Amino acid sequence: MKNKSNRIVLFRFHDKFGICKNKLDVIKHYNPGIRMYGLFGGEPKDLARAQKILGRKLINIYQVPVTDSQWKWRNGDLSLTDWFRNFGHTIDFNILYLIEWDLLQLGSFEDLYSRVPANGVGLTGLIAMKKIPKWNWIAREPWKGQWNDLLAYAKEEYGYRGVPHGCLGPGNVFPRAFVEKYSEIEVPVLCHEEIRFPLFAQILGFKLFDNGFFKDWSSHDDAPYFSCAGKKIGIQKSVMDEEMEKATGRRCFHPCKEMFRISIPDNPLAAFLALENMTLAQPLKSSAIQNLVNKRAPACLVKSPGII
Repeated sequence: MKNKSNRIVLFRFHDKFGICKNKLDVIKHYNPGIRMYGLFGGEPKDLARAQKILGRKLINIYQVPVTDSQWKWRNGDLSLTDWFRNFGHTIDFNILYLIEWDLLQLGSFEDLYSRVPANGVGLTGLIAMKKIPKWNWIAREPWKGQWNDLLAYAKEEYGYRGVPHGCLGPGNVFPRAFVEKYSEIEVPVLCHEEIRFPLFAQILGFKLFDNGFFKDWSSHDDAPYFSCAGKKIGIQKSVMDEEMEKATGRRCFHPCKEMFRISIPDNPLAAFLALENMTLAQPLKSSAIQNLVNKRAPACLVKSPGII
């Protein structure tokens, strides 16, 4: 995803406002100038505190008008469309990153989402349903029955004949055109957003792309880096340190439920050149240095990632 203009973050959160503030700082560090908005799924009584702590980071905080916390957890897509119909349609944007509060992304969106074109729907862990027959959302009741009902609805209402896919919630990205079209149709409250996002993207004529954050459903190899299995203990600092030392290591981790500190080298250009084994023929202005570092080696800005 090379076009950096007119992008926004819709930051999905419900509590732990101090950690949320830290995550927003990390996003801003790697994506200077990006506009960030909040999608609040917490208790109404906590909204004022959220605005006090995060009001300078988020341009607006929209509260999902539902009290059931489980509904809000399962239906991020319907929360997104409610936000767009009531507020988001007034914002000028082309690309929307739907970012969960416990997702840590140590890189620019330009780099992290490079495999997703500007008009594509980029989903985490995108996979054909037939490859995950034991997935809870299609294998266990009441979700199994709801999935069958949803698929029948898609076939009857839209003539759907595609290959059904699943995905994971954290870190998905959408073009405005998808958000607009998805907000215009009636979507049954069946199953989970991780099924409906890819299904209705196909129905509405959008191509699906895997963003690359989650790599393997068939084993537990991804668990130390990226998991949606309800882990109470977040990704370990040592794991992130090791990946950040690698030029092509992982830059997206989930869940991360602690504060994160970014250490910038005293001389970021020198750190970059050492990493790339390069020398300069002539001096560069500070702005050119920062652009070079951010574009070519965002990892070198993080000398020693750590949990505060």
